[in-house]
This record gives sequence, C-alpha cells and structure tokens, in this order.
Amino acid sequence: MVFTRRMDVRRITLDSSNFIDVIIPFKNVESAIGLDFDDTNNQLFWTDVTKDTINRGSTDGSEQTVLVNSSLGSPAGLTVEWYSKKLYWTDAVTDFIEFANYDGSQRAVLLNKGLDRPRDIVADSPSGKLYWTDWGSVPKIESCDLDGQNRKVVVSTNMLWPNGVTVGLVGTKRRLFWSDAGAHRIESVDVNGQDRQVILSGARELPHPFGIVLHEDLLYFTDWELRALQRVSIVG
Repeated sequence: MVFTRRMDVRRITLDSSNFIDVIIPFKNVESAIGLDFDDTNNQLFWTDVTKDTINRGSTDGSEQTVLVNSSLGSPAGLTVEWYSKKLYWTDAVTDFIEFANYDGSQRAVLLNKGLDRPRDIVADSPSGKLYWTDWGSVPKIESCDLDGQNRKVVVSTNMLWPNGVTVGLVGTKRRLFWSDAGAHRIESVDVNGQDRQVILSGARELPHPFGIVLHEDLLYFTDWELRALQRVSIVG
C-alpha cells in the first residue's frame, strides 16, 4: 500500500505484522494529497496542492516527472483508470474535473458545471464509472461514465464534509465507501445509492477522516488529526 504524508510518499507492506513504512525517494514533494497507483506498470501518480502540480514516478522513486503544472488551483483528488491509461482529477478552486493521458498529454475538461468544491475521485474500471465527493454548499457524492455522460447524484442526504471515496466488490456487488470529516463517520452504499450503512463513527475515533481505500475485506483510512493510518473490517 502507498500513502502520502504531505511532504513525502510512503509504502507499507500489508502481509507483515510489523507494518514498517518506507519513504519512496521522490524529490521536492511539498504537499502531496491525491495519490493513485497502476500496478500493471508500477507507476505512482500524485497531486501537490502547494505546487499545484500532477506528478508521476516509479515505485522505487525513479523516473519522477511533472505531468501537469498549469491552470491548476487545488488539485486534491486523483485517480487512475488503468484500462484506458488515463488520469482524472478534481480541482476545488476551478471547480473542474479534468483528465489526461498517463504522460499528461491530451488534457481536457470532463465536467465544469454543477461542481462546488469537488474533493476526492475514484475510477471504477470494471463498470466504466467515476465517483467523486463534493463538500460545497450541498455536500454529495456523484457519478458519471468515464466520458462524462450519465451523471447522477448517488448520495446527498445527512452529509457534512465528504472526503475520501473508494469503490470495491463486496460479495457479488460493488459498493461505495466514503469518509465524512464533519459527521465523523465512514459510511457505505451500493453503487445505486441504496442500502446505506455506517461502518465506523464517533468524533473520538474519527476526528478528521480523510483518505480511504478498500483492500479485500479491510477498509484502510487516514485521519489528519490522529496522523494515523488505520483499518477496519467490513465483514462480521
């Protein structure tokens, strides 16, 4: 697993009881927020909201390069779509969702209307869908096809500050999971917005949940106030 700690990018081995994290030797990282990984070519992609850049590098720290460094305001969320080899990212200043190829070429705006502080974004390659959180005046989670078509609101009630979002297979059905820093909760729905469930809640346990990812039956999440990477089982 890889994760950011603002001024560095780290990896941790999950098949060991030691959970020792190692800094990947990327240079001049100032405020890495959005992060994703394509394990078919061992490439990492991340956003830097201080430099307002989108970056790429190998998992050993080599081949580091800036892909996008213009017309960005606060690119906090990023996801890779491994089938088409495209990057998608959110920008909470421009209120855009944009995309580009893995090398930064053919950059284009996917959505630029009806967005108000978009935060995290995740591509679900098996279904050809994108999901993103928006913590503007009407907090919500939305979805659309990878080409921007068939946009719809998935969740828009009982939300305060939806942060990280992830999607994965639970049993035979695909489900969304998200963290809400305002409500101090981690929740889940199916991809149609039904069967809503609270996975974890409480201001003490979740003072400021942020990033989130599903791996097998375990949900991993970060918390900005606790400065911790934690996990919770989604079964049993």
